[in-house]
Amino acid sequence: MRATAAKAVATAPDLETKLQRGNELDLDGATAISSYLSARPPHLARPRGTRYARGIGTSRHKVAILMLALLAVAGLALTGVIVELVKAGVDWSSGQAAATIPLVEPAPVLAGGLPQRDEPVHNSRTLRLIGTFTHRFAAVSGSGAGQPAAFYRELGSIDLASNGPGWVMYLGHNSAASLGAPAATIGRVMAVLTGSSAPGSSWPVAAGPPGGSARCAIAPFGSTIVSLCAWATEHTIGALMSPRADTKGDQLALLMPMMRVDLQPGPASHQGPKWKFG
Repeated sequence: MRATAAKAVATAPDLETKLQRGNELDLDGATAISSYLSARPPHLARPRGTRYARGIGTSRHKVAILMLALLAVAGLALTGVIVELVKAGVDWSSGQAAATIPLVEPAPVLAGGLPQRDEPVHNSRTLRLIGTFTHRFAAVSGSGAGQPAAFYRELGSIDLASNGPGWVMYLGHNSAASLGAPAATIGRVMAVLTGSSAPGSSWPVAAGPPGGSARCAIAPFGSTIVSLCAWATEHTIGALMSPRADTKGDQLALLMPMMRVDLQPGPASHQGPKWKFG
């Protein structure tokens, strides 16, 4: 009995040996598990030829960036061309409008808020001023027949010569043929109206709608100093004269653009004028 037990003890593996073997198995299993967990997933594994694929991707990015840059430059160039074409069209249409819009014939009843004067003029001084203005303007236009003309009352002012309301005389000229460059035309007009071609005898002012070139002056008509303003387009000439002559002619210069709105309003005029060319 004692011999059998001793043999069993001798042949059975001791506890320390089993524990060591168990530890080896556990360590091997842990090593296997650790190796599996640290493995790179198949879809993230680096394929063969990675450097070549990366080079292809970089090249494609460069080409895409270059194409975008070229498209941006082309877009900017196209935008510039469109802007220039639109600007040229606006400039052309504006020039055409200024060149072709005639003066209202007959002259409108109201111009810049000034009504036409219906009463006949009897004051001799006023008649002389009107005669001088008409004669000088006819020397520029060629004839006063069939052209717009009106005598407007300037409300709120007094003509000291007649002790009556102030006034503004208007004369216009429509031409079927071109009168030339407006700046050159207005220079000739003012030289005749003022009786002087000196550089300082007139000065440029705002022409108002519908464009053209305009000048004003202070000039003697006989013994009377008057204010003069005139404008010109390729086919029209308009002139204003007032017996009130301030030192700079500012009053008539400010009044002229407002009067032109009615004297040369274009086809959209609410007055329904009769257009006529000389």
